[in-house]
Amino acid sequence: MSRLIIGLPPRGLWGVILLVALSLFETVAADKADSSKYGRKHLVELKLSDQHATTHLFEFPRQGATVFLVASREGADLARRWNTALVDSFGTEIEIHGVASIGNVPIAFRSLAKAYIQDSTREPVLLDWSEVFPKPVSTPLLMRIVRSCGSFRDVSLGEDLKRELRKVIAQIKRGSRPGMCLSCR
Repeated sequence: MSRLIIGLPPRGLWGVILLVALSLFETVAADKADSSKYGRKHLVELKLSDQHATTHLFEFPRQGATVFLVASREGADLARRWNTALVDSFGTEIEIHGVASIGNVPIAFRSLAKAYIQDSTREPVLLDWSEVFPKPVSTPLLMRIVRSCGSFRDVSLGEDLKRELRKVIAQIKRGSRPGMCLSCR
């Protein structure tokens, strides 16, 4: 016969609750230890479609760095300028992909958003419906620099291209060298 006193679980259940709580704490502590040890997060695989309904698959590790320029509608022009600057600096040395941050678009208006992007450019723009990438909040553009091993760093970018470009180029160059990922050693 189990005792239930004003909503409290039976005595044996407290042990189970305590074990579950401790295992959750250990999992969170292990995650924090890994992130502080490596200082970066990792991508293994990323799959997104563009405005032309072509699916793009990115698997890591891969050759060289990959750059994702994540913008909302307000940051689209800035993303184009950054894309041009990066292509001028790196050519085909790295992969650069534009990402439309449109996860907050209601389902009823998604076809309109896709049509707007199709009319804006013929270049493929990855559509981030499920918010795989963080939304640019403090600036109109977010750049995710993914190293060849899959570790990545997010950089918020503003309008001052000349001032920020040197720093971004240095970070991308560090990420495109093989064997330079500290978290994969």
